[in-house]
Amino acid sequence: MLACNLIDAKENDYLSERFRKAYGWLESTDLESLDKGSYTIDNGNIYAQVHLYETKPVESAKFEAHDIYYDLHYIVSGCELFLVAPRKGLKILESDEGRDIVFLSEPDYYSSMVLTKGDFIVVPPEEAHKPSLFYKYPEQVRKIVVKIRR
Repeated sequence: MLACNLIDAKENDYLSERFRKAYGWLESTDLESLDKGSYTIDNGNIYAQVHLYETKPVESAKFEAHDIYYDLHYIVSGCELFLVAPRKGLKILESDEGRDIVFLSEPDYYSSMVLTKGDFIVVPPEEAHKPSLFYKYPEQVRKIVVKIRR
């Protein structure tokens, strides 16, 4: 499934060489055995972060976005609710350029998706997202976030 605004589709080639490298790394790596931390895939153009956490209530998280990297969130185990909204028009609440992250105001509307084992979602810089939320109840999640340079 690919869901985005048609205008944004022209800007994002989800089958480019960088994306294919990211998908290939996910397929060829034993994701369950990786320790928490960061893994280089392509010298600053692509890297992966292994996250282990308990999902949280929607009201305890903020929408976030990135300027330099796409986020590819891949669920290795567990289940989480994931919210996505257009970034345009949202107010920046906090910014950390060194970490390529901004936290944003709540949008008037957003889309939601439940991600389970084997699911992934790609979030481009023009979209905000609120990840790591519990769906019906809190649970442990192992997730890989692959950062792909724009």
